Amino acid sequence: MKSFEHWDQDISPKMLGYAIVSMTIAVGILTLPRIITQNTQVFDGIISLMAGGVIALFFTYISAKLASRFPKQTFCAYAEKIASKYIAIVLTVVFALFFMLVTAFEVRMLANIAAKYLFDETPEEVISLTFFLVVIYAVSGKHVAILRLNLMFLPIFFAVLFSLLILNIQYLDLNHFTPFFTSSWRELLRGTFYAAANMIGLSIILFYVSFMRTPKKAPKAALIGALITICVNMIIFFFVVGQLGPVVTRNVLYPTIEMAKETKVPGEFFARFDAVFFTAWIMAIFNTTTMSLHVSTLAIDSLFKKMQKFRTILILAPIIFYVSMLPIDIIQIGLITEWLMGIGALMGMGVPALLYVAAILRKVKGNA
Repeated sequence: MKSFEHWDQDISPKMLGYAIVSMTIAVGILTLPRIITQNTQVFDGIISLMAGGVIALFFTYISAKLASRFPKQTFCAYAEKIASKYIAIVLTVVFALFFMLVTAFEVRMLANIAAKYLFDETPEEVISLTFFLVVIYAVSGKHVAILRLNLMFLPIFFAVLFSLLILNIQYLDLNHFTPFFTSSWRELLRGTFYAAANMIGLSIILFYVSFMRTPKKAPKAALIGALITICVNMIIFFFVVGQLGPVVTRNVLYPTIEMAKETKVPGEFFARFDAVFFTAWIMAIFNTTTMSLHVSTLAIDSLFKKMQKFRTILILAPIIFYVSMLPIDIIQIGLITEWLMGIGALMGMGVPALLYVAAILRKVKGNA
């Protein structure tokens, strides 16, 4: 019975792949088309998305190889073996703080978007608190239960998303895709940076692979998950620019939502298809926020091994909620978005790469 329970608590490669998709796709699909078109010309952003995707795939592989090199060991444990105890502690604390900020950002973004498009008379504080309490309840459970939510919610989100895209084929204007190759190399480089930095959730690989029963399968699962996200981002960019045009896309706050608002279901079966899209998107951002808070608790618990998980959550939750309410308006939220993308690129790409190179040079491996 005990062996069955232990097996049941392990993470499968499929769960890891789903987790990566859920972690990297939530808010990005709403804002990425605007960010890319603001830094590139016309449809050239697709080049930046492809280049950024290749970079993200490379560092996804590096992160998965690093974590799978140390089976059943926490990030703090194998970082200590590779570098030193103090460097491991510093990196773990930084990751904990980073994912706390990501959690606060996701909570505030959900509240801002919901208040703008759904609950225009409900204060953002009420929406944030209600959503965050549900997230806390989810994180309080077992880690496998958290990841199984992805298996349930992500297919629903994709079903609604691709239904939206299919319904919008008729609105595509091919004139919005021309002329080609009008962006300078600096503009393409900026777009590539934002496309790669949009994958800020890749850092979860460093923490979740330790729960896998077959860590050797982690690189393949991680690559598939990242590749799915990249393809979805490119498809959404194609449809948003194709329908709204590059000028409108770069000047609209959430272009994907604007595209959903213009969608009409044949026969008027749904008066507002955007409401259906919102419902599915809330499922996606719920998974993202849940995993962000969960990784924060994993990082803290690896430093304070005697501290109970729920106590850690109770300590972190008020801080996260307070931080989420600090931005005054959408301008400040936008600045935080760019700042988090930069920090996320450093933490999700720079740190794993340095640790992996150091592990190879020093020939450090796990015991298993």
